[in-house]
Amino acid sequence: INWVMPLIDDIKKHEGFSPIVYQCTAGYDTIGYGKRIKYLQITEEQAEEWLEEELQNLKYVLADKYDWFLPAPQEAQDIVMNMNYQLGVTAFSKFKKTIKYIKVKDYKSASTEMLDSKWARDDTPRRAKELSDRMKHIG
Repeated sequence: INWVMPLIDDIKKHEGFSPIVYQCTAGYDTIGYGKRIKYLQITEEQAEEWLEEELQNLKYVLADKYDWFLPAPQEAQDIVMNMNYQLGVTAFSKFKKTIKYIKVKDYKSASTEMLDSKWARDDTPRRAKELSDRMKHIG
């Protein structure tokens, strides 16, 4: 491992670091220190680390956006985070009635409203039904 550190430093100096995807000079989608995404392979452990990091960031975003989020029961937080992870924060924010009901702790009504959506009808009906069923049984 000792032999690789000077090489890593050298490549880092020449490649530069990008935390987001960019196109390298050859036109390939690239991230990090010049890693072509087309050839990107990760372990399941790496994917899980990324997921955990993403969820921790998402929790801060939701806590900042919704004053009801952190005081909500853990199961409600988990369901909301699951939806936001899949849909994105902007798309989830359009579930206005669902959000309103979660805010006032009416989880049964929130569960019904979750199913009144394109997400539940067309996109991922099984996931929506499972999350809605879980929401219905909170408190």
